[in-house]
Amino acid sequence: MKIQTIIDAVCEATGVSPQNLRGENRRNENVRARWLVILIVHDATGRSWQQIGNAINRDHTTCIYGYRQADKRLENNDEFRAQYTATLAHLTALWVR
Repeated sequence: MKIQTIIDAVCEATGVSPQNLRGENRRNENVRARWLVILIVHDATGRSWQQIGNAINRDHTTCIYGYRQADKRLENNDEFRAQYTATLAHLTALWVR
């Protein structure tokens, strides 16, 4: 699966635009959307941190940090978990087509 497909699914689930996701804005909703992209791309595709970072205009170390934060949020944050679940449902629907 392409990284862009995952980015599009995350943007749809979170309401964050692709421009904001890739942009420099550090608003909470944009950061959480980036973390979702990092988590899903890494787990679903096994892409390198560098490849993920290039797709969202971030350094690979930022991706590692984001992955760790996203993993924690999955356990502790209902809203984040709901966005993660919605994104996976959207991606599953795309795979079934």
